[in-house]
Amino acid sequence: MKLVICILIERDLNALLLIEQNPGRGYWFPFDEIQPGETRALAAKRITNKIYPYDFEPLSVFKIRCSDTLPCLPSIQTYYLLSKTQLARVNGSNSSNSIWMNLERMNMAIKNRELLGLEPYYILKNILERQQKNGWDKLLSDGKIFEEPTVQLIEYKQPDLSNQTTISPTEQLISSAKFHNKIQESVFKEFYSYTFPSEHMSLKSFTEAMDNKLSTTEKTKIQSYFRAFDSQKNSYLTYADYLLGLAAMDPNTSHGGAPAELRCRYIFRFYNVKNSGSLSIEEFRDLHNDVKCLKAGKSTDDAPPYNEIVSIFNSFNLQANNQLTLADFLNSVGQLKYRGTSVLFRLNTNVQDLLRMCKRYKDVKLDNQNVRIQGNINYELADHCVTIKKSGILSQVESLRTMSYNSQFSTTTVEKLKRLPRSSSEEIFDRRTIATDVQELLRFFEKRDQTKEALMWVPNSITQLGRSVINLCKEVRDIIKYEPRCLKLSSPCYILGDIHGNYEDLICFEKCLWRATPLLSPASFLFLGDYVDRGIHGLEVVIYLLAAKFQCPKKVFLLRGNHEIRKIQQMFSFLKECLGKFGDILGKEVWDAINSVFDVLPLAAVIDDAILCLHGGIPSPTSCPGEFISKVNDISVPLCDPEIESPLAWEIMWNDPFSLETNIMIQIPNSITNGFFNNTRRSTGNYFTNEALTAFLEKNNFTHVVRAHEVQQADELRLRFKTNYPNGVLFYAKGTQNNDYLTIELRNGSIFVGIDLGSTPERPGATVIQAGSVLDDYQWHDLAIIRYWKNVSVKIDQTVVYEESQSAFNSLDLDGKLYVGGAPNHMERGITVRPNFQGCLENVLYISPSTNAILDILLNLQRQLPFYGLEQGRVGSGALCEDDSLNMHSYTFKAFDSYLEVFRKPGSTSIDVSFQMRTFEPNGILFYTNLSEPRYFMVGINDVPDQDFLRLFLDEGQLSCTVQLNGNKRTVRHRRNNLHDGQWHEISLLLTQYRFNITVDYEPEFSNTRNNLSTTDRFTFSTNGDQVNRETTMNGFVGCLRQVIMSGVQILPRDITNNLTAIIANDNRPRTGSVVNHGVLLDACEMFDRCTPNPCRHGGTWTIVRLKYNEFKEKKQLSIFIN
Repeated sequence: MKLVICILIERDLNALLLIEQNPGRGYWFPFDEIQPGETRALAAKRITNKIYPYDFEPLSVFKIRCSDTLPCLPSIQTYYLLSKTQLARVNGSNSSNSIWMNLERMNMAIKNRELLGLEPYYILKNILERQQKNGWDKLLSDGKIFEEPTVQLIEYKQPDLSNQTTISPTEQLISSAKFHNKIQESVFKEFYSYTFPSEHMSLKSFTEAMDNKLSTTEKTKIQSYFRAFDSQKNSYLTYADYLLGLAAMDPNTSHGGAPAELRCRYIFRFYNVKNSGSLSIEEFRDLHNDVKCLKAGKSTDDAPPYNEIVSIFNSFNLQANNQLTLADFLNSVGQLKYRGTSVLFRLNTNVQDLLRMCKRYKDVKLDNQNVRIQGNINYELADHCVTIKKSGILSQVESLRTMSYNSQFSTTTVEKLKRLPRSSSEEIFDRRTIATDVQELLRFFEKRDQTKEALMWVPNSITQLGRSVINLCKEVRDIIKYEPRCLKLSSPCYILGDIHGNYEDLICFEKCLWRATPLLSPASFLFLGDYVDRGIHGLEVVIYLLAAKFQCPKKVFLLRGNHEIRKIQQMFSFLKECLGKFGDILGKEVWDAINSVFDVLPLAAVIDDAILCLHGGIPSPTSCPGEFISKVNDISVPLCDPEIESPLAWEIMWNDPFSLETNIMIQIPNSITNGFFNNTRRSTGNYFTNEALTAFLEKNNFTHVVRAHEVQQADELRLRFKTNYPNGVLFYAKGTQNNDYLTIELRNGSIFVGIDLGSTPERPGATVIQAGSVLDDYQWHDLAIIRYWKNVSVKIDQTVVYEESQSAFNSLDLDGKLYVGGAPNHMERGITVRPNFQGCLENVLYISPSTNAILDILLNLQRQLPFYGLEQGRVGSGALCEDDSLNMHSYTFKAFDSYLEVFRKPGSTSIDVSFQMRTFEPNGILFYTNLSEPRYFMVGINDVPDQDFLRLFLDEGQLSCTVQLNGNKRTVRHRRNNLHDGQWHEISLLLTQYRFNITVDYEPEFSNTRNNLSTTDRFTFSTNGDQVNRETTMNGFVGCLRQVIMSGVQILPRDITNNLTAIIANDNRPRTGSVVNHGVLLDACEMFDRCTPNPCRHGGTWTIVRLKYNEFKEKKQLSIFIN
């Protein structure tokens, strides 16, 4: 290959003309191959005239890179220098993608990585230096023209521990990676194939070259890899940069000695995002996170705590600006003060196994040839003149036979045109057929007018439609039955999967792909089956496709799916649909006629002899022991009952690939045969593994399999919520054509997800999944629901619950309205709670196969954009979540000695306290106060002997209240039990001179006695360890209180202080109305239900036993008996 590369220079501007290389690779010199019989000067003239069709002043050949031995480099590259004339300066370039660049502009282009390579910069700099020294006339007087390029191979030496000092670090790196000369030449071939014709690698070329070497996650860090390779900070890589970078990443390379130091330099540059030469703590955090995760084999999302990062980062010898320099990093790693870097900056496979040539370079000759060698071309004569609107709809069709030719054609031509045989376009545009009759009926069905709605039939047209469908089926059956069972097609070809009676989608495909009939499309159309059932328009879908097949038999191809079987249609909806639309007699005739066409449909198709298309999956070697195409073509026609008549056809229509991602609950059995095992999800057919697919492709010389049968089932709903209310409907959606639904509810503070993929009388499909607890704590909670087929995962915060749907079906068809934050009708299936959600929602995202998009529901509500049938109820603004009126002000008593101390005016003759309580502890003091003035003790001492008191407490889950007045003690015990169930309970206490009652959840317990009481100024919610009466060993309360009210006044967080001395008045007593906090968490309920989800593997019951510290300290041992 001989290239001429034109250096077009503007003398006055000291600038070069550069051309943008396709596809978007950056700016470089204009170049092309020398054509046969062409000199270098003529080639340069041709190239420049193509860009700038004016006179150029050829100066000379600037340089020639000549080598017949250098791998991959064209044998000769001639850089031809030309100068732009004054005439050319007046006129403009013919190329819109050209630009003049001087040195300053090139520096900017290098910084922005706009060049293909650095040759323009170096050459312009060289030219200007020579011009200043010698002038333009003697520009090349002292310069070399011939330049012999060589590959800078680095000597590969066997490791010699006794003589390491004589080997340079780069040689040690190359030797450690085992990059001998052959591998280095292969690396050069790959390098040059991506940079051609430059010898500098840009970021875009680097991205292409590394595409097969990095994982999907690592590809997102491609700029970090490029920065690591670019040790000279040139923004472009040389071959040596590329070679050494790959050697540092090779898994063979040792992480010790000189190779380790070089590798650490690459690692440092990789994480030094700012490229400043020193790591910040944020950059080091990414490095340390990757070390921890790669060593543990975990996701990089599991980041270590920030305090751990700070501790390790501070252990380095940091600079005054709190930055880690490269020298300090190398020193710490070399002295083993910081370990684990050996796992970083590694490829998973040896470099030599990943080297490949760029396809663009393989085709370079074709890309650069201006004259293409064309073979004989077969032309077709048009039959019609077609006018198409901008929308793609046919506006006017005229036959050339009937057009007025005037003087356009000769008489003999007109006569010959009249004698031509009828063409396929005439069959569509000129002749009225049963297919055109059915299409007219369908267009009437689609439209809305005064007599009917869209997508509805008029009763008086049903009989005509039924007879037309039967006749159409007879005609199309005669066409299809002669097609092979395995079609052979050529690209271009559109492949369409399951339609399932969704006529609206089919019309959408028409508008996008063949709006002006399939005949006018350059592509053919292959449908993979499952035209009926599920949807309500299965009949319309079938007759539309049969009419298209009749009109365009060489353009439209139909395969058979598992729903084109009579037994399946009887189980699903298509038979009922036909009987419902046409009546029992005509409906049965229509159904039989359509199924007679289904009986002769092909089962598979092969495109370009390489791509296999079918409905279900590849067959097992048992049903298809020989070559696939021949075995399929041997299947009998017609095929009325594939399950009995052809196991091969049955597997083609029913088999599924096995993937752990979509089959979480299914285990591969030990009885697997040749990669096939029973399809337990469908109860028929087989699963096939990736190994089975690979073996099948190799056996039959196929490259790909394109299948339908399974919609990409990946429903996903994510939202954040916070609320004080334990019950409410968060989300509801249902299908209009089936019983499918999805509900998300809060029940007693837990999330309940109800899902039904479709039920039958024999197999109800409703499934309920519970996740989380104590979620009504007015804290933000993250909820994510993901469904793959029947497998459903519910994640609430960090807890994940997996469940398999009990439905007989696999898809969730929610084609009705979505309701967020409630539902208008709580009698709908799946809804079990009555109130709608009360609280705050944000980041409500819904992803569904029906929408194929992420729907930000709340954002669309704010913009008033309707989508997917969303309906909203009473929704507030975004500021609603900041409204304090929703906050019930919770308090978390985290330990037995946490308590709130309240000071009120003494001498009151009544106590009126109410609050809501939540706990998992069966015992604990909720409220305490003395009822007589105590002797002088420290502030906070309660229950002094011989003092009257009141104590409200939990005793084995029951609420009790003990009052001692004048030495007489009595206790009221409420009948409700199990108050330590983690739910909110309403508690109130009223003690007056004549009444004594406690209330739980609005159920009171009364005690009518005379009480002569007088309160002190101190009250405590819960208690510390020193405030316990001698007669009890009860601890303080552990749990949450909210809406705490005393004597009609609510205790708010703003009223609470942590400093007792700050509330002391002049009389050395606390000010009335003050509240002191002793270890209580304010404005939050932070409780954890360790029993949810159930940790027992087989669903057993379990209990948390809390051991008091003093008991354990005394006994020095703990014995646990498990029943």
